[in-house]
Amino acid sequence: MSKVIRSYIGVFAKDLSSFASHAKRSTILPADVFLAARKSPTLVRHLQKFTELYTLKQQKQRQS
Repeated sequence: MSKVIRSYIGVFAKDLSSFASHAKRSTILPADVFLAARKSPTLVRHLQKFTELYTLKQQKQRQS
């Protein structure tokens, strides 16, 4: 099981690097993460929920 997870993480990291490189960037952006995650609908849902919660938290901090 750990070999499968390591392999998935390795492919995911390579995809992230490739997307940023293709866009002529050295920095991986959140859009790259969503693009790499498109292979896993469950991961996309978790990332969307995290993004929503993070955005709400940032907005509340700005209001304070």
